[in-house]
Amino acid sequence: MCAMSEPKTKVPEIDFAAFTIPQIDALIAKAQKARVEKKDTEVANLKAEFENRLQQLNLSFVDVFPEIPKAGISSGKPPKAKAASTLETPERGATYQNPTNPAETWTAGVKKGRSPTWVMILRETGELHRHKLA
Repeated sequence: MCAMSEPKTKVPEIDFAAFTIPQIDALIAKAQKARVEKKDTEVANLKAEFENRLQQLNLSFVDVFPEIPKAGISSGKPPKAKAASTLETPERGATYQNPTNPAETWTAGVKKGRSPTWVMILRETGELHRHKLA
């Protein structure tokens, strides 16, 4: 068994004093978007490697992680939603930003229909107000 070590992270020095606040905000948004894209790519690669290895060994996901189906994660059923009265209510006309993808925004009450999944998650956790744009 080999020991895993943390990869060394070297970040170039940036003189933030030379930037305006909007430029720093734009830089943060770009970095967050790049992080999401990188994470999605890494997860997809890991999933493909894992599925390939499972196939080579003629194993299933449940063979490797038998506790997961017992927890109901792979049952295929979404978790039960909270009662509507316990959900955080978005302010009509307010715009909210997706915390994992800042390029995505949603304005409450503009279109009829279903809210994006990330909005529903933030409402259920009571965190929606933290992502309201000024």
